[in-house]
Parts: sequence; structure tokens; C-alpha cells
Amino acid sequence: ECEADCIVEKMMEFVRSQSAVSREKKLSFGIITFYSAQRDLIKQKLRRYEKELKNSVTYKVGTVDAFQGMEFDVVFLSVVRSNGVIDFLTPNRLCVSMSRQKKVLIAVGCSDFMTSAESRNQKIPAMAEFYDLCAGKNDEGYGAVLTWKK
Repeated sequence: ECEADCIVEKMMEFVRSQSAVSREKKLSFGIITFYSAQRDLIKQKLRRYEKELKNSVTYKVGTVDAFQGMEFDVVFLSVVRSNGVIDFLTPNRLCVSMSRQKKVLIAVGCSDFMTSAESRNQKIPAMAEFYDLCAGKNDEGYGAVLTWKK
């Protein structure tokens, strides 16, 4: 639930920061997750902002399979896991989930899990590499790693 809260709060910060921007110039948002239960939770949390979002911005919440062929300016990727693993994660699904953004990809999840030896070596090495790239490992620093606490 923490990931869903973080994603909704951060998306609303983006939305509110564009209040003076014309609709055609506003950013579009995609929220991608690997699980339908997480999709449903995020949709439920966004309902409290329905009036604010209506006719304001373009956004879509869905599982990774619903995003094939789509692009958004800003994509939030919910890297939620079930019982410590990410089930059904194939290289193709990971590629789709990490390539739908035009401008910004924001991966939200447990950094300890995403960067663990198991994830690096077996489960999701591409996600660990993305984390390293954002964190500035190897002195590259192409992004940022933020800590969010409710």
C-alpha cells in the first residue's frame, strides 16, 4: 500500500504544478504495475482526486500488458512484489514496463529488494542496473534515488 500512496501523492504533485499550463501542453501520466490488485488499489486511491483530475490531465493506470504500444510523458512503475518475488516477470514485460515514458520513468519499490544479490543475479538484473544508473554508481548519475516515508 505504501507504493500506491507514494505514486498517487507524487503524481498529484506533478498535476498541481501544472495548474497554469494549458491542457495541450500538460504532461501525460502512465502508472504501470505487474499485478491487477495493485492497479485496483492505485485506481481506488486516485478516486479521491477525481474532480481535480477530470478534464485536467491525461493519465492511465494499468498492468504492464495494457501499456504495450502506448507512451506517456511521465511513467510511474510500481515494482510491487508478492511474497518477496515478482512473479510473471519476463524480459519482454520488463522491457515494456521500462520503455513507455517520453520524458521520465519513476520506479517505485523497495530498493533493498531491487538491488539484492538475488535480484541482480536471477530475478530482475535490469531493474538493479536502472537503480545503479539513477543512484550515480560508476559516477554517471543520470537520475535520482529518493526515499519516501508516509
